[in-house]
Amino acid sequence: MTAPDLLQMVIRHSGNQYAQDRLTNYPSKYGISARTHAHINIKDLTEAEAMAIHRADFYDHFKFKDLPPKLRAITYTTGILLGFPEAFKLLSQAVQYFPVREELTADLLLKIDSINPEISRARVATLLFLWLYDHNLLSQSIRSLTPRIMEAVSS
Repeated sequence: MTAPDLLQMVIRHSGNQYAQDRLTNYPSKYGISARTHAHINIKDLTEAEAMAIHRADFYDHFKFKDLPPKLRAITYTTGILLGFPEAFKLLSQAVQYFPVREELTADLLLKIDSINPEISRARVATLLFLWLYDHNLLSQSIRSLTPRIMEAVSS
């Protein structure tokens, strides 16, 4: 997914409605929050201005072009929802626990269970699946492991 495609997807999904964010209690529009952009009149923000902000302040600033395409999309959208430091922390956590060449075995489930309880295991698992998929490490055996992994991350 190219930068313009990803940014356009986020902007369209976030919508042009000026609304109070339920989590932060700050107004937001097009995925731009007054919490991070207090100097901008969020209410009058245009789609073109939002695209420029997303590109300069988030996409380019955090070097998203360096990530594989599937991870780029999930990490960017996670960043919009949770904040970019949290998104990269989750990505770092997933990479730390699941190196590229690791086999998909029962050890995977043990590692998921050992993740710091402050971090949502479901979010890490989502990043993990996309990361493994992007590295062509998912095989037919994932079908048999998926129910056990989902059970482990949902508890």
